[in-house]
Amino acid sequence: MNESQPTESLTGKASRGFVWMVLQTVGSKVFGFAGQMVLARLLLPKDFGIMAMAYAAAAIPSMIRQTGIIQILVQKQSAFDRWVNAGFWMELTLGVLAALAIAAIAPGACLFFHTQRLFGPMLLIASLAIIGAFNTAPYARLMLDLRFKTIALAGISYNMAVVILSIAFAFLGLGVYSFILPLPIVATARVIFYWRMAPVRIRMDLQLHRWRPMFLDSMFLMGSGLFATILAQADNVALGRFVTAAEVGYYSVASNLSSQVLQMLSVNLSNVLFPALSSLKDDPSRQTAAFFRAARLLALIGIPMCVLEAALARPIITIIYGPKYLTAIPLLGLLALAAGVNLLFGPLQNFLQSQGRFSILFKWTGFLVGVFVAVVFIAAWQGGALWVAWSVLAVATIFQPLGMWLATRGRGGSWRHVAAVYLPATFASALALLPLELLLCVVPWIAQRWWAAAAVGIVTFPPAYMCLVGRLRRDDVNEIRGQVGRRIKPSAEPRADAQREQP
Repeated sequence: MNESQPTESLTGKASRGFVWMVLQTVGSKVFGFAGQMVLARLLLPKDFGIMAMAYAAAAIPSMIRQTGIIQILVQKQSAFDRWVNAGFWMELTLGVLAALAIAAIAPGACLFFHTQRLFGPMLLIASLAIIGAFNTAPYARLMLDLRFKTIALAGISYNMAVVILSIAFAFLGLGVYSFILPLPIVATARVIFYWRMAPVRIRMDLQLHRWRPMFLDSMFLMGSGLFATILAQADNVALGRFVTAAEVGYYSVASNLSSQVLQMLSVNLSNVLFPALSSLKDDPSRQTAAFFRAARLLALIGIPMCVLEAALARPIITIIYGPKYLTAIPLLGLLALAAGVNLLFGPLQNFLQSQGRFSILFKWTGFLVGVFVAVVFIAAWQGGALWVAWSVLAVATIFQPLGMWLATRGRGGSWRHVAAVYLPATFASALALLPLELLLCVVPWIAQRWWAAAAVGIVTFPPAYMCLVGRLRRDDVNEIRGQVGRRIKPSAEPRADAQREQP
């Protein structure tokens, strides 16, 4: 009985942490969508395009400070205090170098994208590299202690403040600066909050002798992070090179909307899953089982949300961005489906990192970059934004399941486990769309009115999906219901724990 208690405690902390992180994201996204509705009516599509190109240009030099120091410190567990000082100074040094690199390439980026409007926004983005470096030590401490409530409250406060300032600056007529100027202001406030919540002892001694072993670990993490950044920005870079700023803006709007489910579920699960899996690093079989269990639950929740978002692309674009952005509708449909496949990319990275398999992660993401960059540049050159969206979906569908199989092969994973992650949720989601599609075909009046189509989809899809997936994955659905029930009724947990402890 005593051996099971730590696992129960870890599971409870991880599930509570995931709930807190999801609540943070939901609150931030609701507030963010309201802000986007206002900004879309105050700004032009080319402003969204300039913002997307500025971030894409700054993404690669920003990776200088994406060393994975937070993951390394969290994996140190009990040795955290011995390594955090060196980690802080190493991250701050790299943050300064990243800021200088972004500023240095800004003139070249203006030439590459054929616009001088990138220069000022890129300088502001450069300042974020230095400010963000100050977050490393306290944020790693919060993650190690599983204090996800504090992280969640900081996150939602940050996002709300950014939205409010963005709207205010847009009213003042600052254009693309409305997106970027609030970031260094609010980021500085977040640094102060983190250090008050999780003070870490930092000395003036740089401890350079500790940098080499940390850098050896971080080399593969930095490379993997660099590749992940290229995967995230290659489509925007390719489009910025070959099409107009307005078309980049339409694609950016669709890409931003399609990533909301991924950010709400996958990113938050990754924040919780990594420290949880790291605590199981001495038991690889349990690590693999825990990963697949989390992956199945994530897919059952996230894939239907992405499929429904793709089906309702027209009403979503119309409601949030208005008629100026109708060109983004087919782009949102394709990118939302791709996001459903990509849901497991972040947790898969955490799985490899928690096992210390940094070189494997580096090689796989490097391979993906080579394929993805070639495909999206050819697509942008030949067909513009729509072809790029199709290429994103194709690469995700082929290579994400393959990556999961390769990562877990030989450690208890197989194609059967991978199929159990993707197929039930995908099959049930496709069938659950049939009532909506039939009504759109039989009753043209519904198809012609976006609000009616949205209402029908929201009413018919969830019960149909729950009925179907309940038959395909009954145990997983019951587990989701149980976790939600325990979060809603926390007072029931002590009684359940007491019953488990009885002989």
